[in-house]
Order: sequence, then structure tokens, then C-alpha cells
Amino acid sequence: MIIRNDFEEFQHVAEEIDQRLYYTNLIIKRGNKNETPRNEHGKIIINDTDDEGYFGGELVHEAGHTVFDPVTPKNWVTYVYGIEKALNVDKRTASFLANIASDLIIAWKIKDDKVLNDYRRRSVEVMYSQLYKVADPIRGELFGIYKKIHGCRFKAKSVLYETIAEILDSSDDKERKYVKIAQVFRNLMQRKGVEPKGDQMIDDPFRVDEEEAQKIAQQLIQESEDIREADEKVKILMRICENPAELKEIKHMIHQHFFEAKARLVQMSIVFPSERTQRGIRIGSRRWRPEYGWKMIDVKRTVMKYGTNIPLVTTQSPRIMNKFISSMENQRPCDLVVSIDTSGSTGNPNGLMNSVADYEVVMFYALVNLAKRLNQRIGLTLWSDNIMYTTLPEMYDWRRSEKLKKEILQNWSGWNTRILYALRQAERNPDKLFFVFTDGAVNFMELIDVDNVMFFLIKPNQFYYQEFVKKYGEGRVIKIDSLDNIPKVTVQQYVKLFMR
Repeated sequence: MIIRNDFEEFQHVAEEIDQRLYYTNLIIKRGNKNETPRNEHGKIIINDTDDEGYFGGELVHEAGHTVFDPVTPKNWVTYVYGIEKALNVDKRTASFLANIASDLIIAWKIKDDKVLNDYRRRSVEVMYSQLYKVADPIRGELFGIYKKIHGCRFKAKSVLYETIAEILDSSDDKERKYVKIAQVFRNLMQRKGVEPKGDQMIDDPFRVDEEEAQKIAQQLIQESEDIREADEKVKILMRICENPAELKEIKHMIHQHFFEAKARLVQMSIVFPSERTQRGIRIGSRRWRPEYGWKMIDVKRTVMKYGTNIPLVTTQSPRIMNKFISSMENQRPCDLVVSIDTSGSTGNPNGLMNSVADYEVVMFYALVNLAKRLNQRIGLTLWSDNIMYTTLPEMYDWRRSEKLKKEILQNWSGWNTRILYALRQAERNPDKLFFVFTDGAVNFMELIDVDNVMFFLIKPNQFYYQEFVKKYGEGRVIKIDSLDNIPKVTVQQYVKLFMR
């Protein structure tokens, strides 16, 4: 379907091509005489011409970026990054090689339709007459390949056609084809001493506006394996953005955006409880009183702690902490303090996703996001051989909790593991629930009695784990066996406690 065509004199050509391209929604704009034809995310710009064949060929080629090789800006960045990484080239060279690969993939598809191929042959012949005499070895080779593919009627030789045809005709996925074609032309560039440069024949296939670029940047960051990949992809995206300055804020705060994107992935994997949650958390024991009722006697805990059951003297009952602060007007979860061991063994949150610190930051971002949804106040403590940073006695509600995402990155530091400081802080704040994270390698003499703490042990030694369980009970000690499970297990535990 032709939505818009500025070349009214070639309407019949546009309609014929549209029919053979399965009625793609074509928006065709007339550019300046010397403007490079391109496909701007579905909007096709063709430089001003009175040549019907040239118009048709360029329309076939640019529409091919939508139909035959539907490269979105996001995929384009991914392909360029794949070339950059595989061939160890700079972004400019990778983009140049990706353009060649994309154009050849489209040409290989066009050749199967006689009418489309004929239009493309005519436009390539126009370009040949204008560019071949001044063409470098790369463009000369491309003219030779196009002559073979489209049956062009000019003199040009190709030494790479057989190799390229084999790649294009293979069953490799598209990203692999991009890299293989790029490798072939990279070798030619090195032999001939050619530097990458764009022109009407080889140029970035599209431009994206600021709003779209920001959305794509978030998607690319979310899919990146580590901060280096995210950073490189954002830089590539800036090359095809109409206003690259709009992405500078994302680039400047790439760490925070990266951890935020990973946190969103964790939240998407949440399995919500199918049963109604209990209002209280069993966080310890206390001396039994008759007003509690006989059903609240915990004989096992009493015997383990004192060896004998003497009512009103040694008899123990569970201590239940109310998870929800209620009133007629409002109901919200109790205050939550995330208390994290930042000793040297945890590493630094640098986004490379190879240390405890990286995954704990992702976990914390996810908890902040969930707390905001529940109108829960949240606090943060970073501890090592002392309290390195804490928000206490202040707690942050949904209006201010985003600030903590920056604080955790700026204040992460530490050496030794002195859990006593974290537990004393919990002891001084009995009205708050503490999530305490550590690798479990602590001095057991520092494990004081606290009832308002849940412990998350990261890849602990079995001996350390058993000591925590002996001291605090199995229900309050969560064992996390791998780094990538830190966010997932913690968030699932949070959901189990607070999501109703």
C-alpha cells in the first residue's frame, strides 16, 4: 500500500514494486539531488531524480531493508557490535562492513524476482556511470558482485563473488552471515589499504529520533551480558541517532541504567504466591505467657534452649513480627532494611557481572522497585569491618527511594567481615525487618541474639551455614548457591513475605 509518494510521476512504478513486495506500507519522500537514499525506520528517502529506472531500483533496495532484511535499529546495533567484537575493529569500520553485508543480503533476495531485479539493475548501472571511475577497490568489488547478481551490463570484475555467494546461500543465521561477509571484506580492505568512508553506495541505512533511540538504548542495555557490552552498544546507537546528545545522559549513567535493566528482568521472572500471605513473620522465640494460649507453646524450641520445660520460666513461644502496618486509611508493609556485607571478598559493582557485588546491586534495585509498588519504606546499610554507610535512622519512602540506587554504587567499600555491627544495628531497631547478606564466613562469637533479621548466605561453606541454622533456625537462613541466583532468590523471598 502506498501511503505517500512524493514522486507522483513514478506512481505506476511504486505500485508495481509495492505489489511484488507484498503490499508493504510505503512512505516515499523526495530528497535533495545529492542526498543519500535510505530507509528511516520505514520512511524511504530517495534523492531527487527524473530517471524512472533509478527511482525504481532505489525503491526496491530501500524497501528491501524492510521486507528482505528487516533490520531494526536495535538489530542493526547488535550486528555492528557482533562484527566489532568478532573482528576486533573500531565502530566506524564495523558499521561500514555491516552496511555492505546488509546490502548484499538484500541483493541476493531481489535477484529471485525478475521485475524487482530489473529495476535494481538499472539503478546500479546509474551508480556505476557516476562512481566507478573514482571507486576504491571495495566499491569496485561490489560493482563486480552486483554485475553477477543482477546481470548488470557494464564491465566490472569480482574476485570474491563465489565466496560471498556461498555465504549468502548458506543456512547460517543472519548475524553469522553479517560477520562472515564482514570478514571477507575486512581482509580485502587490509590488502588494499582502504579506509572506511560513507557515500551514496555505502552508508548507514537509517536514522532514529531521540525518543526512539532512548527506548532502544534501554532494550540494548537490558539484553547485554555485562556493562562493557552495554556501553559499546550505546556508542554504536549514537552513530545513527539524529541527536546523539540525547543519549549522553544514558551514557553518563550507564552503570545505573545497566543495573536497572537487569533488575527489571528479575522482576519479570517473579512467581506471585497463589495463597493468601500470612500477616506475621516468625522471627524468633520469647518466653511464653498464659495469655498467649496453650497452642503457642513451642516445646521443641524450649527443650533445645533450656533442656527442660518449666511453665512461666523456660517455656518458649514463637515471636511473630507483624509484616503490615495497618489503619483504616492505609495499609503498608513494615519497614525493610537491606543490610549488605561489602567486604573485599564481594568485589566491586563494576557491571562486569563476575562478582557478588554486581548481583547484589541488581537485587537491591529490584527490591527498591517492589517496595515502591507496596508503599513500603526501605533503608540501606553497607557494612564491612564497620558500618560503611547507612540511611538509619532515616527510612526512604517511594518518593525518595530512587536516590538509594545511586548511593549503593557510590558508597560500596570494605575490607573485613564484622557482622556484629550489622546485628547490633538490627538490635537497636526492633520495629524494622532486616535482610542481611553475607558469604557466611564470619566470627561465630559475633552472632548475637536478634529476632528481626533474615539471613541470606551467598555460596556459604556448609559448616558456616549449619552454624547459622543452629543459631537462628532454618526458616530465617536462606542459602543461595550461585551468584546469578542472588536477585532471583531474594526477590522471590520478598514476594512470598509481602505480596498479598
